[in-house]
Amino acid sequence: YNLMDFKKMKHEATVLRNVVGDEKLIAWGFLSKALVQEAISGIITKDPADMDAALLKLDTSVALDNNAAYAWFMRAEVHLFRKNYQQSYNDALRAIELSPKFIMPHIILAAACSGMEKHDTAMSIYGRIMQLDSSFTFLGYAGLALEHALTGKMGKAYKYQRLSMK
Repeated sequence: YNLMDFKKMKHEATVLRNVVGDEKLIAWGFLSKALVQEAISGIITKDPADMDAALLKLDTSVALDNNAAYAWFMRAEVHLFRKNYQQSYNDALRAIELSPKFIMPHIILAAACSGMEKHDTAMSIYGRIMQLDSSFTFLGYAGLALEHALTGKMGKAYKYQRLSMK
């Protein structure tokens, strides 16, 4: 997907909400999904006003469907961008609880831990990411490299950085 695809999805969700109405979407169980779809472009652009709107939509989405793992993940992402690390951590944990094999919340969780200077925890999460899905090994090694660099262990940082490129 590119940004235009996400803007089109946002537009389609907005049109659907305007034509059908939120009450029917709630009855059909689709309003939460429409709100998530509308929130995506706000996250992609990283514009503060768009992110405010995205967060409101995501708050509403999880209020409507507390089991919407993707909405919890996206909330975690917005809070991470805003450096609200504890809230990002909490939301990522909820997304992982709902969908343990969904890798993206694990990545956000590791980044939130890093932001809170819990580097050992972040490193263990990067290790778990590699165990859960071997296609993310490069990302796990890159994360380990970053965490070692942040803690001043440049030799290990270099080792993991090289492994991430294989």
